Amino acid sequence: MTCNKSLGFLGHLGHLVHLVHLSPLSPLKSLALLLLLALTACTESPSEPPRAAETNAVEVPISIALGSDFGALEPESNEPTTRSAPPGATTDPADPQVDGEDETQEVNQVRIVVFRAKVDDDAYDLSSRDIDNAPTDPAAYTYDSSNDQTVECARTTASDHRLTAHATLKKLRGYAYRVVALAYSTTTSIDPNNGLITPAQGEEGLFTLSAAQGTTFKDFQLRVNAYAADGWGQFICGPHNSDLFYNNTFYLSGSLAYAPQIFYAQCQTQTGHSTVRFRETLSSGERSSAVPLTGVLFRGMAEVKLTYTIDSSRDDVRFVALMANHVLTTVDLYRGYDAFLQPTDTITPGKKYSFGKYDNYSVISYATPADGAETFAKGTTVTLRAWMLPTRTKLAIRTCFYIVGDAANGVPHNFPLSVGDVSATDQGTGIISPDTQGSWFYLRRNHRYRLTGKMSVVTGNKEMK
Repeated sequence: MTCNKSLGFLGHLGHLVHLVHLSPLSPLKSLALLLLLALTACTESPSEPPRAAETNAVEVPISIALGSDFGALEPESNEPTTRSAPPGATTDPADPQVDGEDETQEVNQVRIVVFRAKVDDDAYDLSSRDIDNAPTDPAAYTYDSSNDQTVECARTTASDHRLTAHATLKKLRGYAYRVVALAYSTTTSIDPNNGLITPAQGEEGLFTLSAAQGTTFKDFQLRVNAYAADGWGQFICGPHNSDLFYNNTFYLSGSLAYAPQIFYAQCQTQTGHSTVRFRETLSSGERSSAVPLTGVLFRGMAEVKLTYTIDSSRDDVRFVALMANHVLTTVDLYRGYDAFLQPTDTITPGKKYSFGKYDNYSVISYATPADGAETFAKGTTVTLRAWMLPTRTKLAIRTCFYIVGDAANGVPHNFPLSVGDVSATDQGTGIISPDTQGSWFYLRRNHRYRLTGKMSVVTGNKEMK
């Protein structure tokens, strides 16, 4: 005979021993009584539904998919989260003609960050009577380092359209959980930055997550790292001009901020709850602690891509930097995907630069000649790509070439970009009103902005000195 209530059986047995000594039953009748009571102890109460034995810990799978399409999930959009390849695209799921696929080529890593809160030991279900027992205040959940993990994000088969990742969540009885996933690249090449960013490749050095012992879910943030460019002689002063201190820096913030192409998801149970309990009540009425989690990662950033042709007669252009004057750096991740609609914390200028009198431009992308050459050849097309948190911003170019009156090897010069100076093209969304207005660009999450311009046009603008 197998009995799952061993402790209850032993308790009954102790009382029975006492009864045997006080009762004048024969040994045979006593044995029969013992067997009868033991069988009774091993029978579930008819008022409770049968359920499998549970432990105090269980691991459940997490399945995550990456949605690459631009424009999806905007409040004013009814676009689906996946889209068929446009006419002319090949059957290759990584074909760059498929909207958003080209940008996700190097996304290969998913970070799972978990927070947990203590709940009543008797309140394990998500039934209507006790769903409110799980804390709703994000400050009640604290960082759970035992569930922090990084997993690979890849196509399961060559024909898959989406990247996927798989992990597990270890749940402890008596706790509720919140689970966040973020995807990024560890292999993408980072623009030249004078060694300010490490590692030289991969996006890990571009952002910081506030996940540490004692951090609450409400304090969980993503911060784009801003690096002071004070020691970057070529950018600040120009090449071979170490004796010249700051050149044309009144419009600079003095910072570099290369942002990652970050994807975000707040995982849910298969029953649709973002609060993960030890056990849930399914639609069938069954109570289970093995309910899987799922999540779909969506891009939280805007892409700005400038194709800049050096079409003038000059052959002494040393570098080209794309700059923005309103760079936001912080997202409160506990608020869900909509947190990317309202990032905070603008980069402010250092005292050595604009002194607060002018627009404050930060470097968001930077290009130098290929193969170690000192200057770009005439006719060269320079591509500058940056990811930014949604914002309203002006854009500008800082470039270095010789102008009469400059020092022998040239100094950097700043030129604003306006809508009239560049043509705007995009596959899927385009740049249309209200995305641009005069010199202002309105960058939205999960949208891309492709700008095409010529050096002769841009440098024909009034220089910002």
